[in-house]
Amino acid sequence: MQFILPDFADMRKRKSKKVYQNPIYRAMEWQKMLDSGQYKSKAEFAKYLGVSRVRVIQMLNLLKLDSHVIDKLKGVGETFDKKLFGEKTLRTLLKLSPENQKLRLNL
Repeated sequence: MQFILPDFADMRKRKSKKVYQNPIYRAMEWQKMLDSGQYKSKAEFAKYLGVSRVRVIQMLNLLKLDSHVIDKLKGVGETFDKKLFGEKTLRTLLKLSPENQKLRLNL
């Protein structure tokens, strides 16, 4: 029997790239799952995901951003290689008026 050891130098070269998911797409996906009727409540959906009900509400609240802002954020794509924006950044925009949301994102 012969054992072949992996080339560890080659394994280091193949380091996987981190991929970030656009929070708007995740929020839309979660809303679609809730709208399907498969879950009786946000609490039940949260239990399925293994997160708190508050966490589900935080994500879904992103869909309350101005429609132009959401369209612009969707235009970035579902995933990106470097972190362009995160959910927490977007949640801070919810406190602003639609005009200020656009200004903050340079729209």
